[in-house]
Amino acid sequence: MPFQQGQSGNPTGRPKGVRDRRAILRDRLASHLPAILKTLVKAAKRGDLQAAKLILERTLPQLKSAGEPLTLPVPETLWGQGRAVLGACTEGKITPDEAATLMQALSGQARLVEAENLAERVAALEEAMQGRSPRRAG
Repeated sequence: MPFQQGQSGNPTGRPKGVRDRRAILRDRLASHLPAILKTLVKAAKRGDLQAAKLILERTLPQLKSAGEPLTLPVPETLWGQGRAVLGACTEGKITPDEAATLMQALSGQARLVEAENLAERVAALEEAMQGRSPRRAG
C-alpha cells in the first residue's frame, strides 16, 4: 500500500497499555542502580578516570564563564566595533569566548543593517518607478 499524504501509516496508534522499550529497560535497571552507582564510585576512587568523568558529567553542571559587565570604546561603524572587540581580546581584557560572542552579535547586527539598507533601496526604486510607464518587450 503506497503512502498517501494526510493519512497515518498507523491510524489506530499504539495500543493502550503497551509500554515503550526504554521505559521497560529503565524499570529493570532501577532495582540495580544502587549497586551500579556503588561500583562506579569505587572505580573512580581507585583512579578510573572514565568512571570519575561519568560521575562528574552526570552530577555537576558544566561551569560557565561569569559574565562581567564590560566597557569598551564603541566606534560608530560595525568595522570599528569589531576591531575594538578583537583589540580587547588581544590585550587580555576579555576572553576569546567573550570576543567570539560579541563578534557573533556584531555579525547579527550587520545582517540587520544590510536588510534595512536593502529595504530602503527597494522602496526608493519603487518610488522612482511609480511615474514611469512599463517597458514593452520588442
